[in-house]
Amino acid sequence: AANIVPSGVFDAKWRPNSDSDSLLAVALADGTTALYRVDDGSDGIQQVSTSGSEDEDVGMTLFCDWSVTGERLASTSHAGYARLYSVAPDGSLNVISEWQAHDAEAWCCAFNRTGDVLYTGADDAELRVWDLRSSASSREDAPPMALRDRRTHGAGVTHVSPSPHDSNVVLTGSYDECIRLWDIRQPSRPVLRSDAPELRTGGGVWRLKWHPQNSRVVLCALMYEGFSVAQVDTASATMTLSGF
Repeated sequence: AANIVPSGVFDAKWRPNSDSDSLLAVALADGTTALYRVDDGSDGIQQVSTSGSEDEDVGMTLFCDWSVTGERLASTSHAGYARLYSVAPDGSLNVISEWQAHDAEAWCCAFNRTGDVLYTGADDAELRVWDLRSSASSREDAPPMALRDRRTHGAGVTHVSPSPHDSNVVLTGSYDECIRLWDIRQPSRPVLRSDAPELRTGGGVWRLKWHPQNSRVVLCALMYEGFSVAQVDTASATMTLSGF
């Protein structure tokens, strides 16, 4: 793989719900997003397609995320841009839209369960929600912004993780050492937050990964404290953290 990946890798994700092939989306430091196919045979890993920006100011691609169906892919860049792609059956990438989503490094993006909403978070400490149901008239048009929170996070938003169990629940991680759980039906403030002294993460929150079966368990990758497991209970409005 070292011979075929042209630059540093910031993020990589397997295509979901695909039994016919193994496609890996990769966010690269040269500003491109690439798809690789993994073959169990002698061919190993092959690059299927790549797509970048025509604008040199868009910069490094920091994050990528698949829609649940695997038919669309999104990415964000260190210059604050977001890109939305359609993925053809042969693995080729087609840019649907590309827009300035934030005014700082856009660390993360995530589709909701139905694929009609895209969440983005950035170093401007903002969480933004984009409505993808409207068809863009041109590639440069931004989708409508459905929500913008710029008051809650005390530092950059490093990760957004919609729950695979409840379409209304979203987790965010931040450099402010706090994990927050949101109900998007009541977006004025988070339902839960780990800002109590015993729940502080001891640094930024790199990644948040829901357990695929247990709706209360979340794996957390932390800047200084390694890995931790969060137990979240929306019914009782409680959250606990336990380290490995």
